[in-house]
Amino acid sequence: MSESPIPSPAEPGAKCCQNPWVVSLIVSIFGIIVPPLVGVSGTVFGMVKAFDTIGTDGKADPAAFSEDISGSIVATAIGLGISFIFLIIFVISLVKVLSNRERK
Repeated sequence: MSESPIPSPAEPGAKCCQNPWVVSLIVSIFGIIVPPLVGVSGTVFGMVKAFDTIGTDGKADPAAFSEDISGSIVATAIGLGISFIFLIIFVISLVKVLSNRERK
């Protein structure tokens, strides 16, 4: 049997960062999946705050309403932006790992 060029985490002396699948799992969870969820949570809380402002005042103040909505949209944009950056890094890393495996 030929040995795998990538050590398993159970092997003595193996570091988790040497295993690209562990790294890709961590990057995909914390860099690609979580930021949009945090952004959507910010959107939900921002919209709740915007409608709470209308409910508390009893009248619709467009300036206050639009400020709360813009804050919630910014939260979503930041979450999506972070996710997009990590997705590009993930794809580039995956291509490099796969091309290195083909060479060996």
